[in-house]
Amino acid sequence: MDERLKREILEKGINKRNHKIKNTWSELALEYKDYFNNGEDLRQFIKRELKKQNKLPKKIECIDNSTQKKINELDMKIIEFRKEKIKFQDQRRELRKIERHWGRAEHLYDEIKKSIDNVKPIEQLKIVKPIASDKEGMLILSDFHIGLACSNYWNKFNKDILLKRVNKLLNKTIEYGKLNKINKLHIICLGDLVNGIIHVTSRIANAENVIQQTQLAAEILSCMVSKLSQEFAEIYMYNTIGNHDRVVMNKKESIADENFMLLIPWYLKARLKNISNIKFINNEYDNQIIVANICNKYVFGVHGDRDKVKNVVQNLSLMLKLFPSMVVMGHVHHSEENEVFSVPIVVNSSLSGVDSYAKDLRMTSMPSQKLIIFENTDDWRVCTYNIHLG
Repeated sequence: MDERLKREILEKGINKRNHKIKNTWSELALEYKDYFNNGEDLRQFIKRELKKQNKLPKKIECIDNSTQKKINELDMKIIEFRKEKIKFQDQRRELRKIERHWGRAEHLYDEIKKSIDNVKPIEQLKIVKPIASDKEGMLILSDFHIGLACSNYWNKFNKDILLKRVNKLLNKTIEYGKLNKINKLHIICLGDLVNGIIHVTSRIANAENVIQQTQLAAEILSCMVSKLSQEFAEIYMYNTIGNHDRVVMNKKESIADENFMLLIPWYLKARLKNISNIKFINNEYDNQIIVANICNKYVFGVHGDRDKVKNVVQNLSLMLKLFPSMVVMGHVHHSEENEVFSVPIVVNSSLSGVDSYAKDLRMTSMPSQKLIIFENTDDWRVCTYNIHLG
């Protein structure tokens, strides 16, 4: 086979490999039957010659465009499948985590409910006759953080100190209430009565678990309210929830109505049902907003974790379509009073006082709670007692 013929055969072979001619290898081999027995002989000859010249394409280069496109599409589908698989695994992990949280939460709820079912009602020891006075009192209770134990230069707090402070608050409330001759006492509970389980620092500082905290908070309130009912003609109880009261640690996974504070009124109603001058006022609008009518004017109460002093009046007025004469808040653990559009905003301090969280933020305050006296006149507010408990 001379070189000219070899080049001719090689050219046809290359065209066949590149799908530029339709003839089969067998048909091409018939044209050169003196040199090749069949199509496979010809195909191998072309391959050897290309290899000698270092022109034999790699296998990947032999794939046509349409085949390569299909391969690319398949690769993308594999990548998308793997991404979806990872997403599914992440979602399954998150679901399992939420299931664990809610499993614990339901257990805590069930344990507290069991304790409530077994409470013995407190009997009414005496009936208080109304006096000739139009004055009413508002006792603000917030941020007891029952279960917290701390000891630092600015504050010591544990169960014994808690009970001493509650007893002092009770005695001062009776003293100032009698001094001002009030008939009605409105008790506004603004949440965070328990220290809860929402932060690592909270769980470390807790001397008691959240079940014991809730039971103790409910019993302390029961005793306080029953004693106050023996001193004043009418007692009105209001309740809202705080952030430390929530059942689930993670705020993003929490549901507002899953809150230990909502169990406390249930306990109080069972414990105080035999005392006729105690009335429980349900929240008409939302579990996070108290609306009290005191001497014919509205007082709004919120915990304070979802509101700011600068806009709480505007926000609540627009939400409720009511105009308050006062807004009371807790949460920030210090005593404060401000005014927005002539509406006083009264911020209650904490009963627990300075803990490690506040200390590390360089924020200290006096443990205290507030009692405000009102009368049915244009002046309305008579005075505010900031009852120091340290």
